[in-house]
Amino acid sequence: MTTIAWDGESLACDSMAITGGVIDQYPTKKIFKKRDVYYLLAGDYAQSLAVMDWLVDGKEKPEFPKPDYEVIAIQGSGGKCYSGELYPYSIKPPFAVGSGSEFAYGAMLSGKTAKEAVETAIKLDPNSGGKVRTYKI
Repeated sequence: MTTIAWDGESLACDSMAITGGVIDQYPTKKIFKKRDVYYLLAGDYAQSLAVMDWLVDGKEKPEFPKPDYEVIAIQGSGGKCYSGELYPYSIKPPFAVGSGSEFAYGAMLSGKTAKEAVETAIKLDPNSGGKVRTYKI
């Protein structure tokens, strides 16, 4: 469970993970920079990592019996969202993904930064929490 937000100038994410209905005690990294692309991971963490590896290194295209992930690739002012069958669609800011995405998106439409949007989502979404991490792009 996740909240990740992109306001066009920065990225922000929560750091909470839930495994088997239990909140993990260790913060989870959800935003990665590989070469000049930022990758934002939501949903099933193992599936998201496999998709990112496929996008970055050209490893074998992953297939999942029950896809449950979203991987966002942001380069410059544009982005692509990969989910389900790995057919990307273009995105632009403001954009949010994860269980708290509606709260974060609404906050950004109200003039909040990506960091403030994730902070808002953490207050309202029981599946988002932990420290907010930010990245200037």
